[in-house]
Amino acid sequence: GNAVHCPYQMSPTHLKHYRLDRVTRRMLVKWEIVGVPLALMGLLFYYQGRVWQDARPDYERSIAVKRPLEPEPGQSQRWQVVRVRDGDTIVVQAGGRQDKIRFCGIDAPELEQSLGKEAQQSLERLIQAGGNQVMVTPIERDREGWLVGEVFVAVPTAQQPELEKFLNAEMVRLGMAYHYAKFSGGCLNRDEMVAGEQEAQQQRRGVWGESNAVKPWDWRQQH
Repeated sequence: GNAVHCPYQMSPTHLKHYRLDRVTRRMLVKWEIVGVPLALMGLLFYYQGRVWQDARPDYERSIAVKRPLEPEPGQSQRWQVVRVRDGDTIVVQAGGRQDKIRFCGIDAPELEQSLGKEAQQSLERLIQAGGNQVMVTPIERDREGWLVGEVFVAVPTAQQPELEKFLNAEMVRLGMAYHYAKFSGGCLNRDEMVAGEQEAQQQRRGVWGESNAVKPWDWRQQH
């Protein structure tokens, strides 16, 4: 019979490209259906995380100071103590810069309170025993710019050359500070402060030996 003439015939090369184009189009359709929503969800979670980080509250639930922690949380740095301000705050320096440290999870009597001076002197003695050097593990910064952290001093012995004393818990154990339970949730060694306070209460040390002692957070509200 008569041969049918096709007005346009694809070469094998063109046919291959045409099939690839069809595959590409199908992939694009799938991306629009699945990939775009996933990408939008990813961006949403990212920005939610950024907002949470920026809005992380301090002890008073106000906006935290936009100043980075140095070093990063969970890592410690050695500091020279410049001044013991009171029973739970110190001023330190290292590498030509200074910082203000507030002990995480404890609250010592204010200097104007009963045992306030004694708490300051107790902390001074503990720090002097460590050669006026401390190791600080940062937790966060409060709204005043104080670095809230856990503080340690080296107290090596012949049997334990790397022995350290955890000052947050030690001040509580001596009855020279209270465990500030309301704000100790972020402290890495919270359990040691809890145990220290139980011991101080049982032995009636420091603030626990005074029948009319006023907790510093209550005292600040009155003054």
